[in-house]
Amino acid sequence: MAGARRVGLIALALTWGLVSAISSSPAPPLQWLNLSNLLKGTTRPPPLKNAAIGYDDASRTLIIFGGEASSGIAQGNTYLLDLKTLTWSIPNPPNNLKLTPPARSAAVFGVDSAASNRHGFIVIGGKGVDGVALDDAWEFDFTNGFWSEIHITPGHGPAARWGASGGIDTRVAAVSDPVLPGPNNTFWYWGGSDPSHSFSELWRLNVSGTLSSNLPDNVVASWEQIHLPALPLITGQGGSVLKEQVVTMGGCNATSSPDENCAIQATYLINGGSSTDAIALNCPAPRLTPVVIPNGNTFSASFASQMFVMLGTFNSSLWDDGAGLKHGEVAIVDTMTRSWTRILPAGDPGTSGKEAFPTPRAGAIAVMFPISLVGDARSTSSDIIVFGGVEEDGTYLSELWLLRSYNAVVTEDDPSWAGFGDGTLQTGVNAAGAGVQNIFITSCASQLTRPSPPISSPSNPSSSSDNSTTPSPVPHIDTSVLHKSLAPVSAALLLPSFLVYRHCSRYFSLGEPPLPRFMFYLSIASATVSYGLGVAALAIAFTSIRSSTGVPPRHLSTTHGQAGLALFVLLYGLVPLTAIFISIRDARKSPSKYHNTRTRANSDASEKDVRSARSPSPTQRRVQTNWRKGHEDSFDTGSAETGDWLQPSVPSSKRTFEVLNRPARTRRASSSRPLSDTSPSPTSQSLGDVEWLNRRRSLTIVGELENSYSPPPPVAPTPQSNPATLIEPPPRLIPSKTLVLARVLFHVLMLAFCVFTLVALWSKAPKGAFAAFLVVVGLFYATLAGLAWSGRPDRSILAILLHRMRAEPPTSPPRPSVSDTDESGGFPYTHRPPYRAALATDYVSPGTGADTEDEDDDRAEEEMRRRDISMWTSQPKRALVITNPSPS
Repeated sequence: MAGARRVGLIALALTWGLVSAISSSPAPPLQWLNLSNLLKGTTRPPPLKNAAIGYDDASRTLIIFGGEASSGIAQGNTYLLDLKTLTWSIPNPPNNLKLTPPARSAAVFGVDSAASNRHGFIVIGGKGVDGVALDDAWEFDFTNGFWSEIHITPGHGPAARWGASGGIDTRVAAVSDPVLPGPNNTFWYWGGSDPSHSFSELWRLNVSGTLSSNLPDNVVASWEQIHLPALPLITGQGGSVLKEQVVTMGGCNATSSPDENCAIQATYLINGGSSTDAIALNCPAPRLTPVVIPNGNTFSASFASQMFVMLGTFNSSLWDDGAGLKHGEVAIVDTMTRSWTRILPAGDPGTSGKEAFPTPRAGAIAVMFPISLVGDARSTSSDIIVFGGVEEDGTYLSELWLLRSYNAVVTEDDPSWAGFGDGTLQTGVNAAGAGVQNIFITSCASQLTRPSPPISSPSNPSSSSDNSTTPSPVPHIDTSVLHKSLAPVSAALLLPSFLVYRHCSRYFSLGEPPLPRFMFYLSIASATVSYGLGVAALAIAFTSIRSSTGVPPRHLSTTHGQAGLALFVLLYGLVPLTAIFISIRDARKSPSKYHNTRTRANSDASEKDVRSARSPSPTQRRVQTNWRKGHEDSFDTGSAETGDWLQPSVPSSKRTFEVLNRPARTRRASSSRPLSDTSPSPTSQSLGDVEWLNRRRSLTIVGELENSYSPPPPVAPTPQSNPATLIEPPPRLIPSKTLVLARVLFHVLMLAFCVFTLVALWSKAPKGAFAAFLVVVGLFYATLAGLAWSGRPDRSILAILLHRMRAEPPTSPPRPSVSDTDESGGFPYTHRPPYRAALATDYVSPGTGADTEDEDDDRAEEEMRRRDISMWTSQPKRALVITNPSPS
């Protein structure tokens, strides 16, 4: 059982090692031991919080005084525990020394040991029975078992208060003062509050004199203020003294009544000796009245600057400490480097073998000693005894726990030590460290949500709890680290896969895709892996969900879970199904289209006649005879018959022009052919340029040429024309509605999933992971926008929209007319046919690949149907019109 627990905690530590790295200082092997069931005696203290505790090694006596009981009333009783026999008792003072301090809680306390002059325990201030702040100081004499009030020099001193931090580091030797008699000990006193104010000044109480049954009133003291600038106002904090430093952690700012919801994470290092203050790095979860105490182990010099922070309570719905506090976490702050080391000590196996730890509790008290406080072997370890406190549910405790620090040094890299033995944990006061192994948590607590700011009056903290608005605590739900890792990795892998797919797929390119074919398969494989990781992440989320309360939580009980499942169903379910549907639909269309193309290309004349027997609609333009071929032949190559170049064509049948017996061929656009002037050159009007044979064949035309010829007026040179100047570039067409819908759906869901992942990483993962994923998302969308701006791929919706936005608005070309020809140029011998505005289907772009055979042939036939040519002679009443009859 213990071994399984260690494995679980090691896995937990590795999990939280992903959150944020912290400094790992050397530490002693630590183990929690429960002494509650070993105690004897009938005069035990009741469950208490915010009591005072001290220890006298000469008498081996532990003292507990005051505190607040479960009734909320401050107590004034004194309890003594003999650590040799673990027996409780109460003091038995001399008859004339039965005076006791007023009941109080939340006082500053410490042991006053000054050679043979004093073996006492001092309490300062606190909160009285009636809620009134106290400013007196009392000392208990361990030797004779009585209380004595300390005579404080009248004059300037701190106001009455409770909840201050301070005390004394008993390892600091007493000093002699020329004014005060006897050795002088210094007690530090910082912060605190009363019913209407909070305080931030630093004081020290210099105590001297002699305390004995013969001199019960001979202890004197004086206050001295240490001026420090800009000290914080804190209430509900935990604190102690390390040499001349007051170290505090947690609590709330002074404008709030201290509770778990307003607790802060700050740790203050207030140095009274040098009049300076500093703030340690934030790491443990912000706690309410934790135990803060020096590391008393003297085995290593590095331990001298360490403070232990343990127990306390925090709002687990606002912060996540990786369940460290529930496993007895000890957070160690090094006051020199201001860094933290988080350790999970070994527990008490008890009689069952299952390790036990003190539950989180606020208001517990502790005392430290450089050697063992209990047990026979006192030189093998140092001990810290912890008593009382109140749990998160309001239960007051009277448990007595021991944190044993064994004389050794362990680190994160080398957690083993010589006393580990056979690995079997020991229990009881004589535990020697066998089986003790520290677990180093290399991460800090992470904030889950931000609490609502409290609304309170600074002048009346007691009433702030009635007016404050704080969220109600809810159980924290967590999942496995695999889920937290696989989901972002799945998204990060899907983004580049989609970018590569866009440049390999024919759905995004009019022609051949720019990337080789193997990149297409690589993108598909990468996307498949991404989808597999996403499915695994969802499955792990459902199987590894757990609650901080220990009760199995309901699935989909959080907004994160509900939103994550919805995005998964849409992105990992609907989008792939849509892509499969589009692929199947296009695959069914392609064979039919290919079959029709081959049928038309290989058909014979009879089949053509049958298919072309259908008459076109009456609204179609009349098809007329093209005379240009005969005209050019008559001047250049001659004709076989006299005058046949002037005769009109025989009217065709009612069928329109159609090419028969087309051979199967592949049409390719060529960019090697230079674009030249495609307009016909002017025909010569000189009789010398007409061949003699042609002149003999048609005397009429020769006469017309002789009678009508005159030198034409100079004609302005016609600028060279080419298809680029006559035909506008083809517009980029938006894909089909189905493709548009599928692409928009994918991008919306992908963006939503990225935002969802970024929010989860920001709140629950290391900031480095958040930054890395943010960079991946930013690069993806920057690349997407850059490629679209450059027009790649050419069927990308964004690329088409950007192209249209950047293109000049199209101009409507003038409607072509036969009258547009220049008659001054010697019509009809000089004739330049007008150009018409081409339709979208007429455009041929060298960069868009080959047209299909059907499209090429249909375009030729449509072009022939549109031709309508008239020819007139220059002599009156000699008009000759050649045209095709309209189909009936």
